[in-house]
Amino acid sequence: MATSNEKARNAASAERRADIVAAARELYEEQGLSKTSVQDITNRMGVARSLFYHYFPDKEAVTSAVLDDYVADFIEATHYWNAQRRPGDIESALSSVVKLMRLGVFEHDAFRRSLASHENAALYIDFVNRVADRVAVFKDGTVVEETAVANFASPDTLAHPFSRALWHALPEHGFRDRNVGEGSGKGGFHA
Repeated sequence: MATSNEKARNAASAERRADIVAAARELYEEQGLSKTSVQDITNRMGVARSLFYHYFPDKEAVTSAVLDDYVADFIEATHYWNAQRRPGDIESALSSVVKLMRLGVFEHDAFRRSLASHENAALYIDFVNRVADRVAVFKDGTVVEETAVANFASPDTLAHPFSRALWHALPEHGFRDRNVGEGSGKGGFHA
């Protein structure tokens, strides 16, 4: 069992890591991903680069943590969306969740514009896949289940491609196995 001193150290360590992620996110939003260096992040925090490397092996790792923050923000917005929608109004729900996704991906800050650039295509795909995976997990009482029930719980009868994609994204429906692209070795949504 951890002592109170160990708990305090762990909390301080988690807080310092979160501070690094927050500084990186701010800089990415202000000046973009490609124009932000590890030195910029440590300068923003007023710490030595060695502290950054204590928590992250490289800029790619902190960028991944920033993506996780964006995904968490999007999932929070999804919870709000779900609370506001009218159960059973599947078309409206699908339309509004697509708008929510577009807003979440393409908000007007430098980082999100950076994600949409050719040089960051892989990072953009990673972000979209993370969001899709988390949204698929967020399924309890949602549009996917309502659509499946309305269509006799068979994914083959789901009329909307987005509904079929979300159905197959659910872990219990074999997302990783079912959606492997030819020769790519990577999963993805297929309508």
